[in-house]
Amino acid sequence: MGQLRRTVGPLLASLAAASLLVGALPALQGGGGIFLPGTQPNAVAITPPFVCSVCHGSYSTGTVEPYDTWNGTMHANSARDPVYRAALAVANQDVPGSGEWCWRCHAPKGWLEGRGTPSDGSALLPDDLESVQCDTCHRMVDPLTTEGQGLVNPDVNWFGNGMAVIDPGNPPQEAPKRGPYNDSVSPIHGTIFSPFHRSSNVCGTCHDVSNPLQANPTDPYNPLLAHAIERTYSEWKASDYFALGEAGNCQSCHMKHLATDYACALTTFANPRPFLPTHDFTGGNTFAPLIIPTFWSLGNVPYDTVIARATQTLQSASRLWVTTRTVGGQVEARIRVKNLTGHKLPTGYPEGRRMWIQVRGRNAAGTLVFESGAYDPTTAILAPDPQLKVYEAQQGLSGPGGCTPTFHFILNDCIAKDNRVPPKGFTNANFALFEGSPVAATYRDGQFWDDTVFTLPGNVTRVEANLLYQTVSKEYVEFLQTENTTDNWGNDLYNLWATSGMSAPVTMESHVSDAGPFVESGAGTPGSGGFVPRLTGGGTAAPGGNVVLAVSDGVGGGGGILVFGFSLLNLPLPCGTLYPFPAITLSLPLQGILGVPGGGATELELAIPNDPGISGLVTYVQIGVIDPGAPAGCTISNGLVVTIQ
Repeated sequence: MGQLRRTVGPLLASLAAASLLVGALPALQGGGGIFLPGTQPNAVAITPPFVCSVCHGSYSTGTVEPYDTWNGTMHANSARDPVYRAALAVANQDVPGSGEWCWRCHAPKGWLEGRGTPSDGSALLPDDLESVQCDTCHRMVDPLTTEGQGLVNPDVNWFGNGMAVIDPGNPPQEAPKRGPYNDSVSPIHGTIFSPFHRSSNVCGTCHDVSNPLQANPTDPYNPLLAHAIERTYSEWKASDYFALGEAGNCQSCHMKHLATDYACALTTFANPRPFLPTHDFTGGNTFAPLIIPTFWSLGNVPYDTVIARATQTLQSASRLWVTTRTVGGQVEARIRVKNLTGHKLPTGYPEGRRMWIQVRGRNAAGTLVFESGAYDPTTAILAPDPQLKVYEAQQGLSGPGGCTPTFHFILNDCIAKDNRVPPKGFTNANFALFEGSPVAATYRDGQFWDDTVFTLPGNVTRVEANLLYQTVSKEYVEFLQTENTTDNWGNDLYNLWATSGMSAPVTMESHVSDAGPFVESGAGTPGSGGFVPRLTGGGTAAPGGNVVLAVSDGVGGGGGILVFGFSLLNLPLPCGTLYPFPAITLSLPLQGILGVPGGGATELELAIPNDPGISGLVTYVQIGVIDPGAPAGCTISNGLVVTIQ
């Protein structure tokens, strides 16, 4: 089994050895808490959100107000989330007191005001459970600035692990609020323009997480040198989205600018904001918002809206295509998943989260004759099969047999599997810098898609593919129930899960392809690295249908020319044999990083005219690719014959 492990810092050989760390690491402080830099407990007091709501909520439609759009989100409920609570209990069992560190991000008001201990959260007050709240974020100072480093000792030199620096203000006056505008005014509190709040760095504070028990003693507070738990911020920073500035930052997707309106009810003082950022912080969690109101009495909170937004976000995160061909009497379906996000797909805390491809094959009578990725909603079981493709990260414990997957996140010290789809701009070298390399999977530099080939019976005439995402797997919920021996959160979570749809998967994307109209004919020629560009076809090749032509294994960033013809030419050229007699040519550049062998791919979707008279029309297609690494400076794909049904 492939693995990626930290070779620096203490490694855990077993669960028993792990428990000895509590008294052994210099990063530990009294009571089992983990010390990390940043503003420390009892240094500041945080104003609760209900105070903010007086001016920043319920003054418009409920779709623009900062308080109203925040209320009900996972930011507003990270301390209440039963999945988190159950995982916290197991972490505290594995390393007593370690959960105190988790409250830095899950309940920052409580932690900053000294209620992070006991580490089970039993000292938290109701206002603390408002979780990631207004005053915490709007008093955060960029820790890398002179101001930020002047407020704490030791300095915070990285974004991550909850190492927030909070403006202490001038008590008893209300502390000034920091935000992304340089013309904000308020009669209630001071305002400070903060470039930090216009950047993804502010998000990195809690969305790059490393295990401090796995720290490098030479630089113990550097999260990139400790074992990675989640790396959403680093994944983004190593993607092409980083170079886009504000147009590609976290806020551009997760705080979308949807309206021109006021951010405050006091319109005499406030300025209308064009494209006001909504404070919905939408991610992909559709399960926790479903069960939180069952356990907590929170009044009129728009959880249905939160779930709908998360579903919409998931359904805009990817593209999915199916292309088919018949080989040796069997149908071969090539499924492409393309990542449209600025981080891995999926990303975030890895335990229990998964995405998979469901493939179904039907015969001419419409009967299901093949399925991979079958899921039973009555049991929440994802049926294993030899061709099953699940995208996930699996943490584990290293030992003589390699990296063994476990859900004990505070003990884990290696990555047993990480085949999640990288973002655009991915390079293996850059992702290796933060323990973000693929494990038990291979992605070429620049690849932000994944192709998986499924073999189906020869009588399949139609292939259906769905990309499914599940917030919490059955295996993870059962683990949290079984392992929790100190409180009821494991049982509470299991009961809520069992009666609330068992974290029903969300269909992110679907595509259907006929098997038969697409026939590969003739061989292509090798280019850089010996890779031969591959052209495949899929979709519905019939009047009124849609066809996709997919290219793979070309040179990254190569210029492509797609050739269509209605007869064969079979003309030998320096680049290879040109099969179609050219009738139409289209420029079709390949995606990927320029010059990477085999790292170029693209798709072209075509609508077939709704004209019954074209049934039976045969089209010949081929693509030529400019490839400086090929002997002739170019290469050419296989031919593809498409017959309109």
